[in-house]
Amino acid sequence: MKLHEAIRLGAMLRPQATHPFGVWNSCALQAAAEANGVAWRCFGYVSLRRIYPHLRVMDGSCPQCGAKHSLLRVIWHLNDEHHWTREQIADWIETIERAHEAKSEPMTAAVEA
Repeated sequence: MKLHEAIRLGAMLRPQATHPFGVWNSCALQAAAEANGVAWRCFGYVSLRRIYPHLRVMDGSCPQCGAKHSLLRVIWHLNDEHHWTREQIADWIETIERAHEAKSEPMTAAVEA
């Protein structure tokens, strides 16, 4: 499952939140983790980086303010600081994934069970 798909799927599970969030809400990153069956309280960031290794190695630029961070940090930044919806974040991630697919650079990794 691609990252944008995971964010959209996980967003259907509960309302959106910013950090710190409670047990009834989720941010964009938590939504992606939950869509992949990852319990957020149990190393959510670590598991997401294993499923989507480009989150930590890919440099990103905030589409709203231009801040430079890792892709994971830009997603957090959009969710918490610019208050984008998870669906808006997923749309933006989808454009990045499509650009990489056009260059034949897969952005998802299979996770061994």
